[in-house]
Amino acid sequence: MGYAYLQQDKLDSAVAEYLEAVNLRPRYVVAWNNLGDAYKKMKKYEDALEAYETTLGVDPDNKVAKEQFNFLKSRVNRLSL
Repeated sequence: MGYAYLQQDKLDSAVAEYLEAVNLRPRYVVAWNNLGDAYKKMKKYEDALEAYETTLGVDPDNKVAKEQFNFLKSRVNRLSL
């Protein structure tokens, strides 16, 4: 359900669904990645970074999470300057 909300830009609903999913299954990598995507679309970059970082804690080789984390980290650093 979260993915459908994400695709429809119903971001608050997507976040709620993904948070419920990770509360039920804390190691659910896809939900953590998608939660990061939803937060990124909302421009909640720190929250997105935390979601991607959680993904990497569960799956350190996750290519999507690595790319998104590095991209957002550099973006947040630039915005902080």
